[in-house]
Amino acid sequence: MAQRTLVATDSPDVYGKYQLLERLSKGDVGEVFRAKSRGVEGFEKVLVVKRIHPHLSRNETFLGAFVEEAKVAVTLSHANVVQVFDLGLVDDTYFIAMEHVAGQDLERLQKRARLANRPLPRELAVYVASEVAKALDYAHRRRDNRFRPLGIVHGRVEASNILVSFEGEVKLGDFGTERARATLFRDGANDSEGLAHLPFSAPEQVRGGAMDARTDLYGLGVVLYGLLANRNPFLGTSREELTREILAGNAPMVHSLDGSVPEELSQIVAKAMHLDPDQRYGSASEFYEALLRFLYSSGRRVGAYELSKFMEDLDDDGDRTATLGAFAGGVEAIQHTGTHMDPTAHRKTAVEGPDQEVALLFLLAPSNRAAPESSVRSLVARFGGRVFERSHEGHRSTMLIGFGLETTDGRAVDAALRCALRVSRLPSLAADGSAVASVQLAVGLASVPIDADGMPVGENLFANLQHYFWFGGQLGRF
Repeated sequence: MAQRTLVATDSPDVYGKYQLLERLSKGDVGEVFRAKSRGVEGFEKVLVVKRIHPHLSRNETFLGAFVEEAKVAVTLSHANVVQVFDLGLVDDTYFIAMEHVAGQDLERLQKRARLANRPLPRELAVYVASEVAKALDYAHRRRDNRFRPLGIVHGRVEASNILVSFEGEVKLGDFGTERARATLFRDGANDSEGLAHLPFSAPEQVRGGAMDARTDLYGLGVVLYGLLANRNPFLGTSREELTREILAGNAPMVHSLDGSVPEELSQIVAKAMHLDPDQRYGSASEFYEALLRFLYSSGRRVGAYELSKFMEDLDDDGDRTATLGAFAGGVEAIQHTGTHMDPTAHRKTAVEGPDQEVALLFLLAPSNRAAPESSVRSLVARFGGRVFERSHEGHRSTMLIGFGLETTDGRAVDAALRCALRVSRLPSLAADGSAVASVQLAVGLASVPIDADGMPVGENLFANLQHYFWFGGQLGRF
């Protein structure tokens, strides 16, 4: 099952001509919703609405830059660009409505592949980068109705802005926001999203200099580097450290990190990421041709079908033990009905740590079940898990267990499933020997804020995670 990041919201369902279905994310600039537009004769279309925060709608400098860039973004129409349909104003807040891509962003796809120990094959990584290069080439070459270059620069080419559909389409999104954002965070201060973006920023961008098409090529080079090396080219943990590394060009060659990466491909990445913009590819088209030549020389051409199959196989690999009812001991799978609750909602920002994607095991058992808690905790420790929290409610006992806190070697889900199997085999009789209801188990993935001690943080986090597992998708699947 594909993952979504859903955030609880108290926003009204109706926003202008759109019905807001769920909030997908919230950032410094605005909120992003999955929404629906309605037409005659029951016509409906699912799309995405990005709503600017109300206070920014009163910031004339920001608003001017945002509207001008959004006007340009609406004119973009390309198979590899997320289509922007509408720019409007509702209740003194500006918004843009754009295409809904059923799939995952590349950042999340990378995380899932890493957890499953199934990195994106090299040829597919090159294919993804080549598709993004086509999107950039189209945008960079756009002209107005008087044939004057529009000078479009994305400025934020990174894995989280690259969407991969279940059909294997690759689309670059979020055109038209970077220059507006720059009016708010000229030096990066107070930009909560800026640190995550910084590794994808070109040296001239870090210095606050002028950006051009070659700035976007640098960002795409960093994306491809991460896909091939399975790590970021820069390892600094603070803004200052990352800035020094980027300006020094300290990224090691990809083939020096992974000997299986051909030096030819490593050189392509290095050229895109050159410190000097004049030494990079002169255009996205040149970058695309270099990637295409490599694919031809490798003897293995791949495309949307192979990318779609990879996503399908990744889901199948995750679902290999999906039906926990097949476990011995009468494990009962709980069926989901869909939710708007997110496991990361209502966190305490004062103590919030970085989000970490972990495998979670949720247990629900009758309070009169004979298996003692010590037995469960012993099994959890054996498989490298950690009990986050437990609670008793009436005749029901619940426990939430996390795996993968110490390592991201791809075995967290396997450990959670093996632990679930062993827990399911614990005694299922009440103290008097009579039968009791079977234990119910669920395994899933979630991004959870983790503190310095490796424990989840956030107000009502445990309750929200229970709600997520109880209603949010299909338990026993991830």
